[in-house]
Formats: sequence, structure tokens, C-alpha cells
Amino acid sequence: MYPAVEKAIPDVVKNDIGTIVQTDSFNLKIIQLYETYLVRHGYMLVGPTGSGKTTIMKILTESISKV
Repeated sequence: MYPAVEKAIPDVVKNDIGTIVQTDSFNLKIIQLYETYLVRHGYMLVGPTGSGKTTIMKILTESISKV
């Protein structure tokens, strides 16, 4: 649904992060955060330690910057 952002995500993961294993569920979480970003003024990421909250946020931020 968001081709520009979806195309930028693998580039950011491969070039900048490098150690992340990309899966469909990982990409889905990034897109879900992007959808929340589009309709809200702010958002809070909540979850257990080590669940990837910061990584998903950084990837989305860099993907939006590239687009």
C-alpha cells in the first residue's frame, strides 16, 4: 500500500543496519508503525525488552528520510 516506503525498508536494513534478518512479520510491524504515524500526532512504542521497538523506529525513520 505504501510502495515508496516499502521499497526503502530493505535498502535501509541492508545498508545501514546489516545484522537484521528481514521477515514478513518484521516488515509488517514497520508498516503498522508507519500507518500509526500517518494518523496520530504522536505514538508510544510499548513492549518487552529486546522486542525490536527501537530498531523498527530507526528503520522507519531512515526509510521515510530516504523517500
